[in-house]
This record gives sequence, structure tokens and C-alpha cells, in this order.
Amino acid sequence: MNRLTFPPGSLILMLLLLTPWASASYWVGVSKADITGPAVGSGMMGYADSSQISAGINDRQWARAFVVSQDEKSHRLAIVVIDAGAVFASVYQAVLTRLEQQFGSLYNRHNVILTATHTHSAAAGQSHHFLYNMPHGVFDDRAFEKMVSGIVQAVRMAHEDLAPSEIWMKTGLLDNASRNRSLSAYENNVDASQKDSIDRIVQQLRFTRGGQPLGAITWFATHAVSYPGSNHLLSSDNKGYASWAFERHAKYNWGVASFIAAFPQSNAGDMTPNLNLDGTGPGKTPDESVREIGQRQFKKALELFNARGRKVFGPIVSVQNWVDFSNYEVRQEYSGQPELVKTCNPAMGYSFAAGTEDGRSPFLVRLILGAYEGRKNEQWWIRKITDFLTSPSEEELRCQRPKPVMLSLGSEKNFHYFNDVFPSGNMHREVINQPWVPEVLPLMLAQLGNFQIAALPVEPTVMAGRRLRKRLSELSGIPLRHIVIAGYSNDYASYLSTAEEFSKQHYEGASTLYGPWELSAMLQAFSSLYMQLSKKEPPPVDEATPLDLSYLYDDVHMEDVLEKYDALFGKVVTDNQSNIHSGQSLKLRYIASHPRSGMDLDSFFYVQKKDDCTGLWDTIATDDDWTTRFKWQAGVATVEWTPDMYDKEGLYRILIRGEYYKAGPRGRRLKKRYESVSGAFYYSAHYPDTDTHSRDSFNTLRGSGTNRSCEK
Repeated sequence: MNRLTFPPGSLILMLLLLTPWASASYWVGVSKADITGPAVGSGMMGYADSSQISAGINDRQWARAFVVSQDEKSHRLAIVVIDAGAVFASVYQAVLTRLEQQFGSLYNRHNVILTATHTHSAAAGQSHHFLYNMPHGVFDDRAFEKMVSGIVQAVRMAHEDLAPSEIWMKTGLLDNASRNRSLSAYENNVDASQKDSIDRIVQQLRFTRGGQPLGAITWFATHAVSYPGSNHLLSSDNKGYASWAFERHAKYNWGVASFIAAFPQSNAGDMTPNLNLDGTGPGKTPDESVREIGQRQFKKALELFNARGRKVFGPIVSVQNWVDFSNYEVRQEYSGQPELVKTCNPAMGYSFAAGTEDGRSPFLVRLILGAYEGRKNEQWWIRKITDFLTSPSEEELRCQRPKPVMLSLGSEKNFHYFNDVFPSGNMHREVINQPWVPEVLPLMLAQLGNFQIAALPVEPTVMAGRRLRKRLSELSGIPLRHIVIAGYSNDYASYLSTAEEFSKQHYEGASTLYGPWELSAMLQAFSSLYMQLSKKEPPPVDEATPLDLSYLYDDVHMEDVLEKYDALFGKVVTDNQSNIHSGQSLKLRYIASHPRSGMDLDSFFYVQKKDDCTGLWDTIATDDDWTTRFKWQAGVATVEWTPDMYDKEGLYRILIRGEYYKAGPRGRRLKKRYESVSGAFYYSAHYPDTDTHSRDSFNTLRGSGTNRSCEK
């Protein structure tokens, strides 16, 4: 064969081009900000259960931001992982507007990815579209503001943290944290036998600075539904536990308290963490299950972080398109049909009301609606109600076949006759006349050197994700394992199933809004995005425009809770025992104002340990920690703390904080704050050494969390 040779000058030029990527490849900044909604009295997003109302905090919800730039000022990419059921168009548009106000065009729709962990135990009420607020009938402006301002704050702090850093990509396999909950639909795929029914791939970006840990993004496909709909404590579910465990490990074993660990979703549409396929498992209780599934994700992420990986190098490029999925024309090469096909006006099928295999809707609901998975025919009387309520056209019914339409969700509607009779809830009356879900979707493709991210606002099934990943790999030449399908990003439009899965009409197919050719449309749209990314195709000249409903919510506000009198807020009514031991829990009850008034607090309580050397009280846990719980009912709050292996023996106390509103003169509202302290108690620890990871390559600072001798 011919020998490849280069003239000496070209070799020097190649070395010069490669030199910038030899050490610190990029500038990276990381940060996180609190986005926790109302701890009490808020609907919760995910199960569409009007009885699921928040009554406390298991752990807080966060926006974890990662900003990557080629240098201090050039093109960049911002990835923000939020502990939420979904990223709604309302939040995405507001965040982009505020980032533009602060940074000009530096951060925009082409380089910002907001992606949700899809927990079903976070506060609801942030959407401007009717369907997603319908279970509780509420748009919560305070929850919306907390989420939007928290995301913007996280990006701003990550921007300020930018400094030369290194990025590595890692991949691994995790086969005991998910199962396919819709197996018969999956097996209907023509290529089902060639692949596992679950997505075992774990994909990680590791960030270091000067060789020290900085942060990690670890994508893995499993629903954040370890807590069932009967849970009433705000929680980030198994994804949040994994983040907390990883960040806690970095703090106590590496001495890096600022480490940021995010666990976003990929193609988790039919992936459940409930390994018994009945809403339970692998633990005996939901709390055991959420921790176990979170722990398995954390351990795999830590293993990857410590392993050798492939360095990320090359330019940062990204592009976003708005695509109208209510009427998108798909070419034959993507649909496999002999002629052009189109997507449909968004609609839900009967099987949507049936729920999933591991989480069925109430029996009475299924009985009345005739809703069961696999249903492809209509009930005549349900059809009459459907026609009356949402008026699907004959064209829409034909387009969605074999899905029997239960709810037509697109186009403007005429519910003025309802508005004159029924209350509107905490929403503008006109909202119900607008499309109930988005029709124009944001699709984004980003390339971070030799790593690619496809961000889309749906829940792709494992097979839908594989086909999109395969298409992008064919176009770009990037290996499959280095392409992330980042579902739940920049908006929310329910599920994305394959055409074969759609034809089975299980829950995921019935919830694929835009008809049987939605995946084909995604393949075509992302192919176009890649061509734009590689400068082989210009941006679309007639790009669709998303609907902005924010004007309908300018005057929609949730009323503050006004306390009738100055109670003895903070007064302890059931004090803690004087001593506790390993394995025991401390409980404290005190008179508390309504927690909704304290949304600006970073915690309602602080577990503090007395420093033997200085005599000062150091906070070691808050209501964000998975060692604590905060509950509120009828004016009394309960704090629970169960120490773990990182908590050291010594003298402790609980610091309590709260805020409340009281009516003032001339109709004004006065905001007041209170603070109190529990009695001191002694904790006797009997846990073994905290080092449970012998192969930890960053454990050079191990022991930084242990007791130290006082310096003289």
C-alpha cells in the first residue's frame, strides 16, 4: 500500500493547530441555584392527580448549570439540568428573555439547553398551556418566578465561574436501574430482537480544572417516578438522590464542596425504575426504592468519573429550529411510505387515560372512559363528548389512526360558553380557548467537539432514541456512544414513539401527540439541523413562530397567605430527646407559619454541630438533605433528622427559621421573619470509616470531613 507522507512545514502547522487542545481545552463554569416551589399547598407535576398536593420537603429542587466556552469570549454552550417534571415553553421563553437582558446575544436559543429530570414530585403550575395546569386548575406565579429566576441565577453564576478547564467523555453500562414498562409495544418494532428492551448506556461529561474535580453531567434513561402519586413531599426523586450522593461524596472525600453533579434524562419514555413493574421495587417501600435506584446511578457515575476516558476537543457549534409539528410534511426517505405524509394536529388517545403498566389510572376512571392499553376503537358516547369539548375534525381523526382520539389538543377553541358558567381557577379565562399543548417545538443540535447532544421536548422511547441516535451518527460519523438524546428539553410535548409502537396504542403511543409519523418528522428535522450545523444547508427562511401566551398571565397571581395574628411562631412544642445514636432519628415539632410565605428562604431549618475548637455552630444539614424531612400541617411543622455515616459524634441543635405575611394598614401586607433554636442534644456515632470507594482516583483529600484536633 502507499505510504502517507507530509512535508516538514505541514507537520509543524498540524502541531500548532493541535497545541491549544493539549491541556486545558475549554473554559468551563459550573453552579447551581434553588428552584424549589411552594412546600405546602402546591399541586405536583407528573401524575396529573389533583389530590397530590405538597405538604412538606423531602429534598429541594435545583437548577444545575454548566457553561462551556472555547475561550473566555467565544461561542459557548449552556446546559442547565433542572429538577422538575418538565421544562415548559413559558419557562424557556422567559429564561431566554432575561438572559438577553443581562448578557445581550451571548446566551440565546441556539446555545442554551434547559433539560428536566422529570421528577413527578416537584411543584406544578408553571406552564402557560392549559393541559399541564388542568389537574390543579392553577398557574402559580410564585412557583414560575422561583424556577425562572433560579435558572437565570445558575447560568449567571456559572458564567462568572468560567476558567480554563478540561472535559472528558465517558460511557458505561447500567442494567439494574430500569425496565421496559411497555414491552409488547417495544417488541412490535421490526428491529426489537436486535437490541435490549432497556437502554443500559450511561453517558458522562467529566469536568476538571487543573486536574481537580469540578462537576459531571451523567445521562441515563430511567423515569424519576420511584415516589408514587401518594407522595406529598417535594422531591427530585432518584435523579435528585444521585446528585446529592455524588456532591456529598465530593465534599467529604475530595474536599470539593462546590462540585456540581447533574443526572439528566435521555430516551426514558418507556423506561421505569419500578423494577417490579407494578409501581414498586427494588425496595420494599418507595423511600427504599428511590434511594436504591439513585445510589445505583451515583455509583456508576463515580466509577466513570474515576475511569480513563476520552478527552473532548474541537469547536463548539449549535443550532436550534422552531418546527411546526401540527402540520409537518415528511419525505419518503424518512417515513418509508410511497408518498409524502404529514404529522397531525396534537391529540391524546384513549390509552392515555389508562395510565402505564406500572402506574394505572384509578379503576373507576378506566371503567367509565373505557380506557385500556391497546384500545383502537371509540366509545360512541365518549366520541359525543369529545366532539362537544374539543371538536376534532374528520381530517384529524384520519391523520391520527389507529389512535382513537379522546382529546384534540391543538388549534384555537371556543369555550366561551363554559367561561360564563364555570370558574377559571387561577388562570385567565381565555387560556382554555388557546391550544392546550404547544404545536411549534424547539429542536436543538449541539456539538461539543467530538460529543453531540440532540435536545428535544418530548419523552422518546428507547427505540425512538436509538433510531435518532443512529441517524445522527450516520450523518456526522460520531460514534453512537458519544451522541446523547436529551429528551425533556426546552419545552414539553408528551411522548415520542416509533410508528410500530404507535400502532399498538399503549400509553406511550396514545401520548405521542402528533400522529404515527412524529418520529419520522424528528429524523427529518434533525437531519436538517445537522446540515445547518455543518454549513451544508442554510437556516430556514420561513421558520415557524411559537405561541407566546405570557400576555394572558400578566395579572394572574396567587394570593399570599395572611396570618390572622402573631402566633408564637418558632416555639418548640415537642422537644428532642437529649441523646440519639446511630440508626435513630430525631423529631422536633414547632409552631410554624404557612411555608408558602417562606419561599425565599434557603431552608426552614438547619441541623448544626458545635465546633469543639471555636464553640461556633456549623450547619451540617438542611431541608435539602436526604437525611432530613420537613412536614407541615395545621400550623405545626415537624423536622426529622436521621444521621448517616458522614455525620460526626458531638453536640447538635436545630435552628428554625420562617417568614409570614400579616395584614398591615391601608391594605398593605407586612412580611415578618422569625427564628428560634431547639435544645442541644448529643449524637453518638457508631458508623465505620466513610471510605467505601477504594478505587477513587480523586481521593487525595480523603478525611477532610472528619474531626480535627484544635490548633493551639
